[in-house]
Amino acid sequence: MQFVPGHLRRLRPGCSPSDVQRAAFREYCRRLGKADGWELPAGYTFVTEHTRGH
Repeated sequence: MQFVPGHLRRLRPGCSPSDVQRAAFREYCRRLGKADGWELPAGYTFVTEHTRGH
C-alpha cells in the first residue's frame, strides 16, 4: 500500500475541475491554515489524499 497525499494536477486544455474537487481543495487549505489562495489555480484540479495498492 502506498499513501498519496493531496496534490494539484494539471488539466488538459478546455477541462475544468469539478465542484467537488474545488471544495476538497478549499478544505485542504483550511486544514493547513492557509490564509489566502483557497481557489484552485486556473488549469488545475485537486487530487484528494488516498492510498493505492493491494
